[in-house]
Amino acid sequence: MTTSPMLDFNDQSLKNFFLGSPQSMWIADLTFESILEVNHTAEKTFGYNRTEFLTTPLQNIILPKAYQKLPFDEKQLTKELGFIANSGKKIYAETTLSAILLDGKEAWLFTIVDVTEKKMYRQMLEEGIDEELSLKAKNKELKDLAYMNFHLVRKPLANILGLVNVLDVSINSEKTLAEVLAFLKESGNELDELIKNLDPQQY
Repeated sequence: MTTSPMLDFNDQSLKNFFLGSPQSMWIADLTFESILEVNHTAEKTFGYNRTEFLTTPLQNIILPKAYQKLPFDEKQLTKELGFIANSGKKIYAETTLSAILLDGKEAWLFTIVDVTEKKMYRQMLEEGIDEELSLKAKNKELKDLAYMNFHLVRKPLANILGLVNVLDVSINSEKTLAEVLAFLKESGNELDELIKNLDPQQY
């Protein structure tokens, strides 16, 4: 388990600290099957009374992926684990494991610092950043599309405006008038098709 000296739960000062700690704490057996002792803060945080804690398998309180992480590597005795409160609510906590003696037998002391709100806040920030990046990308895409559509529409419109100028100057020539009208009709149809193809949903 560990080569360092173990805390002994028979020590009254340790027992008093455990019971009165503002942090959730419990003691589990070496195999992580059951809880052997629990403090008042854990009862309040997780919504189980002492009897329920001592009769509920530990794997029913720890989320499956977190349960698979037990025991911790001796180089890293603190990890974030997910738990399930009696109400079904998920609780995320920085959890430290320490070797302890309980009634002369080796056990694990869990010290649990609730970081649920911090984790949710961090998740909201990450989602907000992702959403902002997505909106920026969409905005650029729309600008590029608008720019392209502007230039596509501009060509037949420029043709029409140029033809109107030609008509203005050459109103007396029947041949020019016929050519201009044919080209005007062609440019008008081209502009009409472009406008039909512009999807207003894209904006």
